[in-house]
Amino acid sequence: MMPLYHPRRHSWLEHFAAVEARIAGLTPEGRTTVQLLDMNNPDRVLLREALLRRGWRPLTRARKS
Repeated sequence: MMPLYHPRRHSWLEHFAAVEARIAGLTPEGRTTVQLLDMNNPDRVLLREALLRRGWRPLTRARKS
């Protein structure tokens, strides 16, 4: 048993990263959530690819100066 990512309790950037149009789980909770919610279903990846082409950018970590 593994707890899932909880958006009110956890930080998205701590648990996930965008790798092109796919979502990667960075923690056990993130990986479990990605798998259970089928976040990289081919249709969802195609939608993200279309959004990326239109200028949408997923949340990313701030770069240090």
